[in-house]
Amino acid sequence: MRWHPSLAQHLPEGLLTSEQLEAARSESAKTGVPLAEILLRRGQATEKVLASAQAEAFGLPFVDLATFQPDPAVRDLISENLVRQHEILPLFRITNTVTVAMNRPGDILALDAARGRSGLLVDPVG
Repeated sequence: MRWHPSLAQHLPEGLLTSEQLEAARSESAKTGVPLAEILLRRGQATEKVLASAQAEAFGLPFVDLATFQPDPAVRDLISENLVRQHEILPLFRITNTVTVAMNRPGDILALDAARGRSGLLVDPVG
């Protein structure tokens, strides 16, 4: 996954001490491993927390797929191949817009592919 460069600024306040964040940033700089991956490995952040911060960094709403049930009527708007390739999931449709959850909210190619396949406007959420 490509993580937003300002991800750390969108982590919940109090999640990490300044020392923990600096140590993780230092490790990231030395190893080239994204900060988010280091926080996951260290157990300092969950995937849900990082996904929420990622969505916020992109200025998008966050949808917790563990608690949100996608509308079955939109399942076939985007092919399974496209869903797997771009890690997107159609959630619901309102008039001429389909809302999709995205693993990489800034992926313009995924948005274009979803728009082309569905023939609808595409509204991403994180």
